[in-house]
Amino acid sequence: MSREGRQSGLRVRLQAEALEDRTTPAGNVTAFVSGGILFVQGDSASNQVWLSSLSEDTVAVTALGDTRVNGTWLPLTFSGVTLGWVITMGQGNDQVYISRTQGNIGVFLNTGAGNDHITLNRAQHTGPTVIRSGAGDDLISLGMGRYVGSVLINAGRGNDRVFVSGVDFRNETLFDGGPGFDQLGLDQSRFRESPAIHNFEQVFTALMPTAVDDSVSVPDNGRVTISVLANDLPIGGPFQLDSIRIVTQPQQGTVTVNSNGTITYVANNTVTSDSDSFQYTVRNQLGGESNVATVHLRLPVALRPPAPTITTTANNPTNLASIPFRVTFNKNVIGFTAGDITVTNGTLSGFTTVNAQTYTFNVAPTADGPVTINIPAGAATDSGGRPSTAASFNITSDRTAPTVNLTTTASDPTNLSAIPFTATFSENVTGFTASDISVTNGTVQNFSGSGSSYTFEVVPTADGTVTVSIAANVAQDAAGNNNTASNTVTLTSDRTKPTPTVSTTAGASTSDNPIPFTVTFDENVTDFTAGDVLVTNGAVINFTQVNGSTYTFDVVPNTTGNVSVTVPADIAEDAAGNKNNASNTVTVNFTGNVVTPTISTTEPDPTNANPIPFTVTFSESVTGFTLSDIQVINGTAQNLTGSGANYTFEVVPGGDGPIVIDIPAGAATGTSGTPNSAATFIITSDRTAPTVNINSTGINQISGTASDANTITQVELSIYDGTNYWDGTGFNSSSEVFVTASGTNNWSYTFTTPGTYTVHARATDAAGNVGDATETVTVS
Repeated sequence: MSREGRQSGLRVRLQAEALEDRTTPAGNVTAFVSGGILFVQGDSASNQVWLSSLSEDTVAVTALGDTRVNGTWLPLTFSGVTLGWVITMGQGNDQVYISRTQGNIGVFLNTGAGNDHITLNRAQHTGPTVIRSGAGDDLISLGMGRYVGSVLINAGRGNDRVFVSGVDFRNETLFDGGPGFDQLGLDQSRFRESPAIHNFEQVFTALMPTAVDDSVSVPDNGRVTISVLANDLPIGGPFQLDSIRIVTQPQQGTVTVNSNGTITYVANNTVTSDSDSFQYTVRNQLGGESNVATVHLRLPVALRPPAPTITTTANNPTNLASIPFRVTFNKNVIGFTAGDITVTNGTLSGFTTVNAQTYTFNVAPTADGPVTINIPAGAATDSGGRPSTAASFNITSDRTAPTVNLTTTASDPTNLSAIPFTATFSENVTGFTASDISVTNGTVQNFSGSGSSYTFEVVPTADGTVTVSIAANVAQDAAGNNNTASNTVTLTSDRTKPTPTVSTTAGASTSDNPIPFTVTFDENVTDFTAGDVLVTNGAVINFTQVNGSTYTFDVVPNTTGNVSVTVPADIAEDAAGNKNNASNTVTVNFTGNVVTPTISTTEPDPTNANPIPFTVTFSESVTGFTLSDIQVINGTAQNLTGSGANYTFEVVPGGDGPIVIDIPAGAATGTSGTPNSAATFIITSDRTAPTVNINSTGINQISGTASDANTITQVELSIYDGTNYWDGTGFNSSSEVFVTASGTNNWSYTFTTPGTYTVHARATDAAGNVGDATETVTVS
């Protein structure tokens, strides 16, 4: 047979005789010798195999991992290998390790697709070496050997890595990375001839050249040839002049690599900036690739388009009626006129040509708001006919004075010791301070804020009128406009409490019933009612508000003796919210007749009656007593009957709980013409039965619990054995018999007869309500 490898002038040839048909042992890898050639062939699995020369014509082949060679994992020895090794792997991720090659043989290794790992160490053979890896990300390592024959390494498709260390190459050598991102590492190796290196994106060597950045000024014609290698360092041997690789292309032009190691840069006819750059690398004769160097290019103004810049000396925003503008080009231009300028919200005037690069004009704003200046592209050209770029400028016109509004959350009048205020401007301002606030009858404190909102407090000097205002021209907006004057806030400060005075037209001793009284406040008040009057030995009737400060009422004495009337503090307030002081106390000795009602009922307290019967007995016959005179809390009065001094009625409870019955003073009038005094009666309604629980087991007793909103008065229980009831001494009764338990809320009954019984327990509360429960109980 004949196998041949050729690339870039490297030619390798291996001759072998034809092979006769044979059956090879089964396994992942098949190995055999034919015609002096060792053939090692792997299948499509991921195979691992190690080959090593034992002598010039004897080779050991060893399976690694799960691989089998000729069906075994044991080392195999092949002799008669006088021409070479041909190793072919399939499509798996193969690992081939070769060490200590000897003799006048050639080594040919070809792996298929897959991520393969090929290692060849301590090579001493004299024939050619060809290693080809297929598609996949492969790793090829050559180390510590001597190659007398030619060497071809082709990494194939994929992102491959080739590492060479401590190798002496004595003939022509070719490294080809193939398609993909490939890396070549050369370390402490010797090449008798310069290696051919192709298609490796990165080459690393211990002797790598150094590329140095360059800075070049491009002439006005836009063309320059750069000797980039002049300041670079060719470490490891001379530069390969044709090995310059452009890493990054320029943006404003093109570059061409010349065969003499120079680079020619040609700028575009029109560039958009004043600089450009590109990057390159270069290799030495060992194949070592330099670092990436950058060539910085300064582009001439002549190649750039004219670029206008619009400026103004006015602030932004501005309150100028006429805003000055200047247009400055980066080079001399022609053809620029006032008609090339577009103004939004303004009128252009005064266009002046200062020189071929500079132009001025003014703009009068039409109204407050954005003023926009636009210069379109192509408004002017340079001497080379390049059209100018576009430019725009925005500025805000503001010629409106800011306004300010004063507000307060305080009522008028107010009793606040520090009255809160807010000053709200129509826009953000500066320069506003506490001293800019004008106050009558007060001082400013706690001033804070910024922008358009400020807060402060005014402490009134005395009761009376307080005024607050802000003068004009004390603050400015961003455009420099001064504020207008604010509104004036006027309110009354009143921090004095109202004082009530109690008086009566009755003498120190009187038989009048009722007794007339008047309460006079020193100013108008609100929230003063009959319930706010504090009476000893009497009740208020006929309460009347005469005006905001004067109130009249009568007092019906409960008994003869002193009747006292006073108004306590803090029950009424003036318009500013000040609570009143306490009044004086007026005492009158009452000597007249008293008509006294007495409320009673036949029901216990608590009661479960519904309705509950009541009787009212007056101390003398009365007239004018009606059902509406009976005031009930938690119930409704009904069925009032009677006359003279004796009346009966009923109350339907609203729910469990206290029921309050009130007969107010003055509800009826006695035969003496005297109004009755007040009377009150309280009783508890309880119509809810107690809750009873029985414990299901007991030792020498039966027990449980009972609960109720009121008192449990008694717990009873019956015990049934399935035939008769317990009567206290034995199961002697055919009818139910109840015995009394000890305790109430936690009750028990001593019972020493073991067994299982039906227990019926009932509890009675103080209102007579009965609650019960039945439970099967086991006694032990």
